[in-house]
Amino acid sequence: MTGRFFTEFVKLPEWGGLPSEFWAAAILMAVAMLYTVASGFSAVVYTDVYQSVFIFISFIVVAVMGFMVHLPDQFSVFLPERTGRAEPGYIEVNTTRSAWVSAVPPSSLGLPDEASYSMYNSFGLILVSYSFIQVMRSASGPGGSGLQTVLATKSERDVRSQTFLAMMFLSLRWAFSGGIAVMGIHYSMQHTGMVIDPERVVPIVIDKVLPVGAKGFVLASLLAAALTTFDTTINSSSSYWTVDIYQALINPEASERQLLWQARLSSVFVMLAGLFLSLDVSTINRIWGFMTIAMAGGLIWPFFFSWYWARFNASSCLLGVATGYVTAIAVFIFAPLLEEFQAFVITSSVSGITSVVVCLLTRPKSDKLLRRFYRYARPPGAWHKIKDICFTQEVISEIDAENYADLACTGLIVIAQLALYVLAVSVVAKAWTQSLVLTIILVVTLPLIYLKWYVKLKDRPVGFHKEESNDTVDTYKGTDVPNTQQHLQTRLKTSKSSTTWNESTASSTSSAATPSSPERHRKRQRTSSVFSECEVSPKKTKKKRLRWSTITIHEFGVGLGGSSVPGKGGPSIGLSDKPEFTWTTKVGQMAECVEGVHRFTPDERVQLLQTAGVSEGMILRFSRETNIINRSRQRTLIEDFAERKEAKKQRRLQMKSSRSVLERPCSSSFLNRPHMIPVNYV
Repeated sequence: MTGRFFTEFVKLPEWGGLPSEFWAAAILMAVAMLYTVASGFSAVVYTDVYQSVFIFISFIVVAVMGFMVHLPDQFSVFLPERTGRAEPGYIEVNTTRSAWVSAVPPSSLGLPDEASYSMYNSFGLILVSYSFIQVMRSASGPGGSGLQTVLATKSERDVRSQTFLAMMFLSLRWAFSGGIAVMGIHYSMQHTGMVIDPERVVPIVIDKVLPVGAKGFVLASLLAAALTTFDTTINSSSSYWTVDIYQALINPEASERQLLWQARLSSVFVMLAGLFLSLDVSTINRIWGFMTIAMAGGLIWPFFFSWYWARFNASSCLLGVATGYVTAIAVFIFAPLLEEFQAFVITSSVSGITSVVVCLLTRPKSDKLLRRFYRYARPPGAWHKIKDICFTQEVISEIDAENYADLACTGLIVIAQLALYVLAVSVVAKAWTQSLVLTIILVVTLPLIYLKWYVKLKDRPVGFHKEESNDTVDTYKGTDVPNTQQHLQTRLKTSKSSTTWNESTASSTSSAATPSSPERHRKRQRTSSVFSECEVSPKKTKKKRLRWSTITIHEFGVGLGGSSVPGKGGPSIGLSDKPEFTWTTKVGQMAECVEGVHRFTPDERVQLLQTAGVSEGMILRFSRETNIINRSRQRTLIEDFAERKEAKKQRRLQMKSSRSVLERPCSSSFLNRPHMIPVNYV
């Protein structure tokens, strides 16, 4: 369609049996490909910013000029006939100004059946289906160029600010559309007998109505808008192939040079495919209905289930998307005159049913992958089992409250967005009563959105960071325990004044920190009894006690080691040959009593380290999940008997050499323990 627009101003000859519109589109695509392929996403960003300045200025100019035009109470428009000829005839349809500017669509537009636009008679249902698609797509995460825009921001606050800014700018596009329509109708009424093709109204208005200075500026801005949309689509399409298919499935070890060439080749392929497919598109409305209604309807359910259903897997999503595409293409080829609402129902139903059936017939994804995804995304929906493992009940309540706020404000945001767009057209068309109602709606909804949603949401970084890529879950007999930095910060504040461990303290802090379960209750009882034994008066202690000088934190708990000689460090007793991190300090009587390896809740770890004299900064720094879990797990997991035997032999040699340099080593029965990996550890 850009080629058709371009040929209205620059006449190109037909060549090779292909129309001039084809070659005009090819020239514009080649220009956009030149900087898109050569520079990538950076060029897309810079060119979009510069081009947007001219685009929005031209939108304002056209909207103001349209506002200066007055429509008569009754007028006529021309619709193309439904014929197979290259140059169709036109049908004159009479309408009124009040009906044309009304924001409430009638039950039927009443267009004659022989008109090619008669498929839009059920315009209200089309709007409902389109609004439903947009809500579902927004609820399923941004896609295409929207995904790149979101990931380019620094935080969630920037995402929200950018979204509202884009909504404000898009309202100018609607004002531009209203100005073009008003000036096109006014020009046709002034020139009796002149028939204007609805799909050529923009170049006609620019050529015939706008003055010379504004004509060139608006023309250049619209070409820039076409190139902006094109380069963004090409860049996002190539990233799907390069990252999501080639690197993920075909060549995971691809070098940066290989990925760069794949991105360039895929960009050229997408451009050529779109260029030749345009030969089969006779009207803008046909391709618009296919892209935004039929094809989008085949994608909404697979993408929606991916976020809100923990059971949903990659196979069901892939087959759901594939069947949606195939069904949409079949409707486009074999039923081109089918109403868009019916096409939406067909494609969405086939895709949704296929996704659910395949999901129930295939295996779900592993809990490790689901936990990793939920910690990052925290979506609402059927994630009850996963979120109970990942977070404490206090954190889960905060997540649910935030999700409920999102869902509650979604309706308000949709209403405000529609009201803003329709208001832009209504002001240009001078529909003052309608404009007043829409303004009242905005005055009511926007403060609610800002106060109840925008300012209350927490600001978190956007994107998946390297430290979040590990599966950070403490394991205690099959029970997952949360151990996040945020949780430790909270517990440091609440437990700062506590320095002595007893049974009630251990029980209360443990119950506040972890999900309730019978296994965890038994764990708290055992841990409480261990600490209760430590409350021994120093006066009753006659013999010289072992002074543990080393405290080791790893994924299973806390290990203590040392010697009875002051200032001398002893062996670190833990589950790995090379522990994650170690502090040397004078632990005291309580630590002497807690010999060996015990498994503690996050609260108990904080209390133990505080009593050991470790600073709060060191606790927060080294108690992060990613620093405690993954690498230790890789070192301690022995896969077969041969490796276990060799590891045991090496461990004995190390213990033997360590004993020779200790002045007074710990008891041999304690140091010669076999490997201390729990039986149920997987």
